[in-house]
Amino acid sequence: MSTDLVWIVGGPGDREDLRYSLRSVAANLRLDYRDVWVVGDPPGWFGGAKMPLEPHPEKFTNQRRSLTAYVNHPDAADRSALQVHSSQQPPERRHRHD
Repeated sequence: MSTDLVWIVGGPGDREDLRYSLRSVAANLRLDYRDVWVVGDPPGWFGGAKMPLEPHPEKFTNQRRSLTAYVNHPDAADRSALQVHSSQQPPERRHRHD
């Protein structure tokens, strides 16, 4: 059984977060994997398996479409480890003051 590592990316940006994530996995992951995929909006510097897709303006629709495209691809592995990267900022946290 084969395993792919899959990053789903979307939104504008330089993808430095993706670069650091890939470096960390390369240095620390103790799992035999077949290939590394970037699905959605892969940066030009990435040299692994790319699956560019037309972005959808709604974040979760975009992620769902990207994941569906990967799992239905004929070269997809039997198993995958999924990472989702977005250039969108997380929502601001609100604190309750009593």
